[in-house]
Amino acid sequence: MTEGEEEKPKLGPFIAGLYTAAVRSGEAAESILREEGKKLTPKQKAYLKHVIEEGKRARKFLEEHGIHVEPLEKVLKKS
Repeated sequence: MTEGEEEKPKLGPFIAGLYTAAVRSGEAAESILREEGKKLTPKQKAYLKHVIEEGKRARKFLEEHGIHVEPLEKVLKKS
C-alpha cells in the first residue's frame, strides 16, 4: 500500500458470494443475449444488458478486493 492510499475493508464470504452470483448472472445474460438475441423483445434485451453491466461492475469490485472469479465456461470445462 502506498502513502495516501486507504486500506480497503476485508470482504466477507457472504458478500463475496453475492458479488460472485452477480458475475455469474452477467455471464449467463451474455450467453442468452448472444444465442437468443433475435427472438427477444427490446425490453428483454435491455434487461439482459443491465444484468451484464451489473456483472461487470461486480467482477471489478471483487478484483479490487483481490478476489478473482474465473469465467463460468472455464469452470465448466474443468468439470
